Amino acid sequence: KIARGNLEAEYTELASEALEIRSELDIRNLTRDENENIKSRDESISTVFNKGFLVKENASLKDENALLKQLINNYKCITSDLRTKVKDLENEKDSL
Repeated sequence: KIARGNLEAEYTELASEALEIRSELDIRNLTRDENENIKSRDESISTVFNKGFLVKENASLKDENALLKQLINNYKCITSDLRTKVKDLENEKDSL
């Protein structure tokens, strides 16, 4: 009976320890899952922020590109006008 009582006490103690270990593992798993969820949310927020930034940057670059195209067209017109004036002056010089 004494041996049996010791076995029951040991069994109860081991069962209690096993329950504590399971509880600790459950807490660790929940913590890990929560950390993964937080990391995933942070990555999503970062992605959305970066997309918004990239969209604004893209629009800004398109505006700058349009402005540069306009400047190129203006310079082409100026160059053409200058060439015409040079030809006119050369023709006038030749006619003198």
